[in-house]
Amino acid sequence: MGFTFMDRREFLLTPALAAFAAPNNDGWFDRPMRWAQLTLVENDPGHYDPKFWLDYFRRIHADAACLSAGGCVAYYPTKIPLHWRSPWMGETDPFGELVVGCRKMNMVVVARTDPHAVHQDVYDAHPDWIAVNAQGQKRRHAASPDLWITCALGPYNFEYMTGVTKEIVSHYMVDGIFTNRWANQMGSGPHAGAGALRCPGSGRGDTFRNDGDGRGSDLPAEHHRAVESRLQKVGRRHRGVHRRRVGQGQEPPQGR
Repeated sequence: MGFTFMDRREFLLTPALAAFAAPNNDGWFDRPMRWAQLTLVENDPGHYDPKFWLDYFRRIHADAACLSAGGCVAYYPTKIPLHWRSPWMGETDPFGELVVGCRKMNMVVVARTDPHAVHQDVYDAHPDWIAVNAQGQKRRHAASPDLWITCALGPYNFEYMTGVTKEIVSHYMVDGIFTNRWANQMGSGPHAGAGALRCPGSGRGDTFRNDGDGRGSDLPAEHHRAVESRLQKVGRRHRGVHRRRVGQGQEPPQGR
């Protein structure tokens, strides 16, 4: 994709990046912890006060934080083509600033990514990454119609978002990745809508109707199994990226 990554040794020998390095947090997910989550919206950079939130984490004695990083909107200076950067961040690094502040307090940091929707430039370049409805029409985002719903089973999650995960883990040495809503748009959660569980780039040409109850209860059992298997596969791929990049021997329990 036109970008390269350094290995862990090179990273730790780079003074400008050393502030991101994680403390020894092996097994952190087995400890009782107080968590904080700061979910940014696109125009937050330049308008919110990161020092306020870091002080808030300190005052509540937070052990860990989940921080908005990338996916639908990047909150760091990504080098990946089509990875939409918040226009309000300019030359700053909102995610990186928060990571550094959390590390100074010896906090665990999990990067939040959101691959469930994309902007028009991604649609124009890769229409096969977009989910379709029962009529074969590309699916717009119900709440933000300028966005398009991605296919959870296709190349966007398997190839493109794997690259985003690599970039985040390589540059910021986070302790984990939280991926928001990467499965639900396929009919398996509260955000599922009536229509077809079909994606042009998923390798499955079947089209089954969803009764709109958010569970896809009228779908054949073999389809559910195939979808679940592919979702587990992409989860393993992303966990493998984190394990190789950060080098930790343990992983938190997985789920969606």
